[in-house]
Amino acid sequence: MKAYVAGPFFNEQQIESMEKIERVLEKHGIEMFRPRFDAGQIKEMKNATNEDLKRVFNNDLDGLIDSDMIIANLTFKDTGTSFELGYAHALRLPVILLNDETVSGKKINLMLAAVADHYFNSIEELSDFFDGVDDNCAEKVNGYELEIE
Repeated sequence: MKAYVAGPFFNEQQIESMEKIERVLEKHGIEMFRPRFDAGQIKEMKNATNEDLKRVFNNDLDGLIDSDMIIANLTFKDTGTSFELGYAHALRLPVILLNDETVSGKKINLMLAAVADHYFNSIEELSDFFDGVDDNCAEKVNGYELEIE
């Protein structure tokens, strides 16, 4: 089982949030494609060439194609993550969304909510899902205290 782990990683708070997801997946023996490590990120965007941009973009797409599911961190708004979710949906990958409501509140974009197979409001809920504690979490997508924006 391989998970594409989508989400922003542009500041310490975002990186810490991504690391929480990665620890849960690691604990459960799930292989990961992590764009922040596995796509060959660009250090200085102002010096990036078109070839650099295409390389990272294509590596991300290859990572999605090679994955069995996508887990997207929606705690922080990120257009790249939204794109990855749309692409994953087109590939018919199972979509797991995490939105840590203690940071961002419960609002989620309609288009993102619509593609979710599973939705979690905390890292603990995500961990419980992989522990098999909560196998009815699909019901949490439609009607589970979501505020659509």
